[in-house]
Amino acid sequence: MNFKVSLECPQCGGPVELEETQRLFTCQYCRSRLHITASGDFRYWLAPKIKTKEELILIPYWRFRGFSLNIKRGKTSARLIDTSCLGVSLKGFPVSLGIRTQSLPLKYITPDMSHFMIEPLPFKEILPAIQSRLNEAENLSVQSVNEKTPSLLLSSYIGETRSIVYQPFYLKDGIVRDAITNTPLHGNGLSGNVSFKRPHDWGLRFIAAQCPDCGWDLEGEQDSMVLFCRNCNTAWSSSEGMLRKINFHIAETDDTGCSIYLPFWKLRARISPIRLENFLDLIRFANLPKVPRPEWAKRAFHFWVPAFKIQPEKFLEISRIATLAQMGSRETTSLPSGKIFTTTLPSQEASEILSALLFEMARPRKTMIDCYEKLKIDVIDTAYVLVPFEETTYLLRHPKTGIGISKGLLQYGRYL
Repeated sequence: MNFKVSLECPQCGGPVELEETQRLFTCQYCRSRLHITASGDFRYWLAPKIKTKEELILIPYWRFRGFSLNIKRGKTSARLIDTSCLGVSLKGFPVSLGIRTQSLPLKYITPDMSHFMIEPLPFKEILPAIQSRLNEAENLSVQSVNEKTPSLLLSSYIGETRSIVYQPFYLKDGIVRDAITNTPLHGNGLSGNVSFKRPHDWGLRFIAAQCPDCGWDLEGEQDSMVLFCRNCNTAWSSSEGMLRKINFHIAETDDTGCSIYLPFWKLRARISPIRLENFLDLIRFANLPKVPRPEWAKRAFHFWVPAFKIQPEKFLEISRIATLAQMGSRETTSLPSGKIFTTTLPSQEASEILSALLFEMARPRKTMIDCYEKLKIDVIDTAYVLVPFEETTYLLRHPKTGIGISKGLLQYGRYL
């Protein structure tokens, strides 16, 4: 579930309310069209409900959202994740934010804030606590007591949205109180090894949604990570705190009835100890019902992964079908005339599915079980590909591979 974030327009100071995943917006007062980006994790804070003269102390919580793929001997299971976890080693504070991010307005951290802030621990130090809570929840699921749980081999997290949310507290008469509910905390309070830091520029930037090459307005959905210029036929990624031009490909198709294009990442990787360098290797690995041809040894193997979020089981299914199909694509300098669906998954996140994808393609599955402990995957090349789909009333269908995606499922994926 997305939470609401309020801020002031950097051009006119007018109030603006955005969805958590919204990156492109138009100010209703000055009509400025801006794109929000950051060089690091986005940081927010909950405004206090209690009026106090005491100095506010902002305690950090890591918020983690996405889905996990748990690779087991017999199957690969998936689950959605939306959780928060205390980001410092302090006792007495709530271990999570609960439903506060859904019921209270949030604001971006700004450089002019004067409250004391505690610097959070690195996310990699918090992740084990999150994983432990998730494992406990899975063990308490609706499985039968007598049913044996397949042993877990590997876990991966896809489409993760990380952010830091600060909750306000204040210290009065030696007691730490919640600045939202005014309830006192029990425990050691602020005793511990923590680092106080005054706010500074967290890397939040507002970029004019105009093409850096020609100045034309860029097109894209509100939550898209890639924007397009129809005037000079260019594509721009908003990663690394700036707009960066990227090359794009168009997937080959013989069907002229395609009216919408879905973005995919075409990934070439170096894999060991498995050999997957060309199409012939894929036929052997996946036991495909094809008669090998010598020329297929020159056809390089690529993973195909959606560049958009969708329900995890469907995400894995689409990746498997597209990868087994090994569609052709060509680099182009002309954008297609049809609608381009929003890009919500960066290539770094898409590459996290590759281990699970190998398990789903392997025939027999034991091929991967025997070597998973030594498995190493290094992505060496990435291409952004627009794949044409036919559009019906309720469904998008790829004519060559037969991939079908419900429109409702696509829209639901934008809130994951």
